[in-house]
Amino acid sequence: RIDVISSGVDTEWFDPFSDSRSPDPHRIVTTGDYGWPPTSDGLRHLVNEIFPRIRQEIPDVRLSIVGQNPPEIVKTTAKGSGIDVLGRVGDIRPEILRGSVFVVPTRIGSGIRLKILEAMAMRRPVVSTSVGCEGIGAEPEVDIIVADVPEMFAASVVQLLRDQSRAARIADSAAALIHRRYAWSILATQFDRLFRSLADGSV
Repeated sequence: RIDVISSGVDTEWFDPFSDSRSPDPHRIVTTGDYGWPPTSDGLRHLVNEIFPRIRQEIPDVRLSIVGQNPPEIVKTTAKGSGIDVLGRVGDIRPEILRGSVFVVPTRIGSGIRLKILEAMAMRRPVVSTSVGCEGIGAEPEVDIIVADVPEMFAASVVQLLRDQSRAARIADSAAALIHRRYAWSILATQFDRLFRSLADGSV
């Protein structure tokens, strides 16, 4: 018998009310350690193939790139193109809250993306590739928007930026999913139940 306890998120720390600022209506955010090749590849894909399409529709859109080791080519491309390369920050929460949409353009690699759980816990709608949200039990079009083709990814972001009601519905549904399945308190209860069953021999 195999029991699986999922990765999770500290919902007391990643709290949407931890910062009082309002989101910039035309700002999208992505986070990660760009020294990791799959994350770096996704970022370059976002900057070269996806973000220009978003900017065609919403000229004043801004992209915040948060995290250590952003590629030099991205820093060069960012100049004058609506992109803010913030690098590593002391507290990632205000930067997530500053955006109206959180994006995960990952194309390669595997494993659960904790940054998606963090953004969902902070009530930010997420647009991700199917690879990017692997391992997360989120329902497409309800808890998350999934798009793999650059044109569709960009169109999904634009739609959420323009339709605040839909963005709020997806963000609220995602936050409810986090508190139902991925909050540390929920996972701790699962661990406790498993260890008690081992101790009393019921497993």
